[in-house]
Order: sequence, then C-alpha cells, then structure tokens
Amino acid sequence: MMKEFMLDEGEVLNLYRNKIEDIEKLDFVNKDIYCMYRIHVPVIENDTPESYFERMCIHYEHTTDELKAEFREKIEEEGVDLNELIEGNNDKFKNFSQQLADALLEHWLVYVTQNDKHIIRRILSQNGSSALQDITEMFQKLFKKLKLSQKIAERIRHYVEGYSKTESAYEMVADMSAEILNKCINSAGLEYFTESDFNKLKEANEKSNLGLNLDNEERPNEQKNVMELFTATDGLSTPNYRNYLLWYNRLKVGFVSVCDIPNYDPSANRQLGDIIEAWKTIKD
Repeated sequence: MMKEFMLDEGEVLNLYRNKIEDIEKLDFVNKDIYCMYRIHVPVIENDTPESYFERMCIHYEHTTDELKAEFREKIEEEGVDLNELIEGNNDKFKNFSQQLADALLEHWLVYVTQNDKHIIRRILSQNGSSALQDITEMFQKLFKKLKLSQKIAERIRHYVEGYSKTESAYEMVADMSAEILNKCINSAGLEYFTESDFNKLKEANEKSNLGLNLDNEERPNEQKNVMELFTATDGLSTPNYRNYLLWYNRLKVGFVSVCDIPNYDPSANRQLGDIIEAWKTIKD
C-alpha cells in the first residue's frame, strides 16, 4: 500500500510537461517587474490601485499630469495589473520552480484518492470510510509543516529557472522532485525533521506515554513476529514485513507530529489541577 501513495518519475514528468505548457500559454508577466515595484513602493493597508499608483508616481518623481500619463502607459505596456500587484498572491510572484512544486503536491492528492487505487481502498476500507481522508490530511499537514514545496522548489530551481527545453532536463527535474516527495511519504516526514523537531517529539513521547518507537534499533519481539508470519504466509519475505512495521510506526509518528503535543507531564499536570481545585475549596 505504501507504494500506492508514491509517485513514479514518469507521472511527475508528464505533470511537469503539462504545467510548463500551461505557463507558457498563459504568457506570465516577468515576476521581477512586480517584485521590483513592490520593493520600491511597499503595499500598505487599505491600498487601492489608484492610491498605490499615486504613491508610485511620487516615488519615481512623476509629478505632472503628463508624466503620470506616460508612466501609466508604461506599466500597462509591461503587462502589470495594479490589482494583482496589490494582492501579492498571484502566480506572478512565484518563481517557475515554486509553481511546479506546488502543482506536484496538488497532483499527489488527486492521484492517491482516485478510484483506481484498489489496494489503498481495499486495505483502508477495513478501518472505516474516513481512513484514506485521515491519512491524506495528515500528509498535507506534514507537507505544510515541513515546507516540502519550498524544499522541492529549492532543489530544482537551478535546473528550472534558466532551463533548456530538452527531454533530459525535464527528466532530471522530475527525478529530483519524485525523490523528495517519496522520501517524505516513505518516512512519514521523519527524513526532514530537524534535530530540534525530533527531540521535541521524543520528549513528548516519553512524558505523555504516546507509545511511539523512535529508536533506530529493532524491537526485541520483532524477529519472532516476522518468523511467525513468514511461516504462515507463502511468498512474504522478512524484509517486506519489516518495512511494513517501520511504515506502520512512522504513520503513527506522522499523525502525532502534526498534532499539538504537550511538552509537559500530563499526569503531573492533572495532579497539580487537583491541588488547585482543593485549594479553591479550602479558600472558599
């Protein structure tokens, strides 16, 4: 089932080909023009296109009606839309690599939830109708928490921003993107945890008795379970079952990591609460 959640390089390659064609067809305005204006004339609260234009004219010293008219004509020729410039959340402000990375994570969600994913649906249907939704939501939160889209964009930026339209360039970028995404899915995000993130998770696991296996060593009873399953089931190898155990535990870690984990001792905290309540009773 784990493989069903991953994307192969061919899937990513086809997605990127289509995305690049869409970007070219839409004829995106050079984002540098938008960024330049916003840097020189920052947007302020309650700005309108006209108020922003007036402040642009002041900054660039276009003080007469004639100079203002020429300046307005200039920015129109550049294809700059003042409404979009003020909003600041348009794709014009995203670099090319970031657009591809965002499209990849959006495509992943559609890919894993499509109806022909029979293995996923057969296994997760045993755990309730919301199991698939719970897992995909967990991964989406992980992607956001770990800034996976930015990691992908940063990795491929050098090869994308001045890319040559060759098949080898497309394939290289697709390979890099698939590797980062699949590594995150395979490890349920652990591969991209900082040391600080991991230490916080480990501390919460110990204090709150979350039951997560965060040690690199195998569990003492793992070999016995594997051998029992190996004997009972033909064709299932020991490494396959070990991978299942690892991913099963990592999924639990993933779910916990996207929750608000208390970094205090819940038992001690409850005892303190009882003491406070008792003190209130005495005080009253």
